[in-house]
Amino acid sequence: MSPLGAARSVIINSGGIPYEGTDQSAYLDYHLANMPMENTVQLVSTSNHESNTVNVNGVGLTMEVVEASNADINSSTNYGSNTADSRGLMTRFTGDVDVASGATITPATRKRGWYIYTSGNFTNNGTITMTDRGASAVGQTVYIDGVKNIPALGALKDTAGSNTNGTTGGGGTAASNDYPGPGGRGTSFSGGAGGGTGGNGVTGGAGSNNGGAGGAQNSGYGAGASFGGGAGNPGGQQGGESGTGGTLVIICGGNFTNNGTISSVGRNGAHGWAWHRGGGSGGGSINIARGGNYTNNGTITAAGGARAAGAGSIRQWSYTPSY
Repeated sequence: MSPLGAARSVIINSGGIPYEGTDQSAYLDYHLANMPMENTVQLVSTSNHESNTVNVNGVGLTMEVVEASNADINSSTNYGSNTADSRGLMTRFTGDVDVASGATITPATRKRGWYIYTSGNFTNNGTITMTDRGASAVGQTVYIDGVKNIPALGALKDTAGSNTNGTTGGGGTAASNDYPGPGGRGTSFSGGAGGGTGGNGVTGGAGSNNGGAGGAQNSGYGAGASFGGGAGNPGGQQGGESGTGGTLVIICGGNFTNNGTISSVGRNGAHGWAWHRGGGSGGGSINIARGGNYTNNGTITAAGGARAAGAGSIRQWSYTPSY
């Protein structure tokens, strides 16, 4: 299919819908369904589309896009490039999607959200995960379909996201006898990072507000003391786990059925001396828009990590195309 270059042209998709380019202000579902894509990963740029971002209801989102070559997924598959944090990932399937038992699908690395589209049914018998895929990036509002959006700012420290609003969870404040480092706020692309432990009159490091590093321990007893870092991207010194929950959006025109696992969970802060512990990172945002029936016989989780991190959000709704 021909890309959109500097001179605007109009692409007509198989359903007869005109696509006026990445500069056209529209909801995410319009771009996902109609944008020219290939079965190799492309960065949305002036060289192969129309601009360097996708205009989603007035918000310019940096994206990479790929047309998936196979909707019957029988083995574990990583999607997208190995470039972390700077881009979202848009993936489009043709026809009914079936993730087989034992197969895990996930982006290759941390992304500013994973946005999946098919006009058909979507059945998951395996695992779909955005665990460890939250991006270290400033949040932007993601307008999905004219019904739901994901706010740029997630939940505050120690606070769960909202299933109504689709927000990610806040990072956990560390457990210390005094001077604990606070957890960070979540964003539309990541749960918040956890705080590091403090002590002896010194406050532990704060977790990032933008899905970045976990707070470092700062106990005041020297570098050799083991009090515990917070979880984040990366985990804080000492020992905080690396990773945050990311954002997943699945849009399917037909029925959605989950018999497997869908996850976007936070990671744990490090155990330190006695009961000291770094804060966990926040859970992500899981969003399922379906044109037909919704059936969940499996597990869907956006739990926050230990300690004190907020769970993210999980929501599903009846989908009608915005275009």
